[in-house]
Amino acid sequence: MTEEVRKTDPLYRRGLEAAAAYDDAETGQRRKKLLVVFGYGLAMIVEHWIRQGLQQGALLFSVIVAAFGVFGTETSAWRFGLVAAGVAGVALVFVVLRSRWGLLWQHFVPAAVLGADALLLILWNQR
Repeated sequence: MTEEVRKTDPLYRRGLEAAAAYDDAETGQRRKKLLVVFGYGLAMIVEHWIRQGLQQGALLFSVIVAAFGVFGTETSAWRFGLVAAGVAGVALVFVVLRSRWGLLWQHFVPAAVLGADALLLILWNQR
């Protein structure tokens, strides 16, 4: 990983610190420090899984919203709104995927896209 990722990802940084503490530990302390290293490793895996799920779900849901706008509505206002929301959601998620934003924004933006798309579909269904 690059130095930029090490600075922005607190779990990765703490995991590296825990691994260094494990390497420097005496024999009696190594088992406890190994559990800490495994804990950080598990936390990084779960966090990555959640982040990837949010991003992929937001992409898929935005494409579905745009498809509903193109094929599922007769009025031009709903068509424009749903297609614009779908395209904007895809663009926002791709910006998050390609750039190195902070860890909070990498979770918040896809969750906000999912929420906005869901709200639009609910409102569209209630029309």
